[in-house]
Amino acid sequence: MIPAAPFWSMVLAGSLQDLVAFGRTVLGWQGGWEYLVPGTLDGDSVTFAFLAFKAIRKQKAPDRSQRIVWGAALASATVNFAYEYSRSGHNVVAGGYLGLLGPAAASGRIGRGDHHP
Repeated sequence: MIPAAPFWSMVLAGSLQDLVAFGRTVLGWQGGWEYLVPGTLDGDSVTFAFLAFKAIRKQKAPDRSQRIVWGAALASATVNFAYEYSRSGHNVVAGGYLGLLGPAAASGRIGRGDHHP
């Protein structure tokens, strides 16, 4: 799990920028409230990924946590893609890159059940 920490940090940093900007410009949230967008979407993914890892270590099925990770990652990806696509002048590549950050992180080994103790 430790080798995944730098990767998760980079994914969250990339996602944070657009999600905060989305909160400011689209939702009109200011004064720190705009940080609720990445905190809820990306925060859910990270929290439940750790819970899935913990479930695997206890030899329990991580299915519930895995579904929440994927749901939050896809919601984050949708917001990231839509915001970056419109902000970049309808550049599909820019939107696609940021849109794929969340699902790419969620597709890691944590929560898939293929953990080898």
